Amino acid sequence: MHGAPIGSIDVDAAARYAVTASVDKTVRVWAADGGRLLRILRFIAHDLNLRPSPTVYLRHGKGGRLPLRFSKSGDPKLEQAYSTHFVWPGNGPFHRPASPEVL
Repeated sequence: MHGAPIGSIDVDAAARYAVTASVDKTVRVWAADGGRLLRILRFIAHDLNLRPSPTVYLRHGKGGRLPLRFSKSGDPKLEQAYSTHFVWPGNGPFHRPASPEVL
């Protein structure tokens, strides 16, 4: 089980594996025919030298530009997790390191 809400679920074309991604920053691979956990993948931004980049999404319409919510509850921790992206440090938001071994 994940330690936080699941943001996406997918199943491979042959329906052998299910994959879940969560706000707990893990991706889990499950056997689709019984739900047995096969693998946990953790992506650690610190190890890749990525930096957090909070993003504010605004909705347009009546009443001006209001912040867009990602969850029904509006839980601040969920909102922060869904609106924070990790980018390579550098001159622009998508600047990648010159060294390929970092990837």
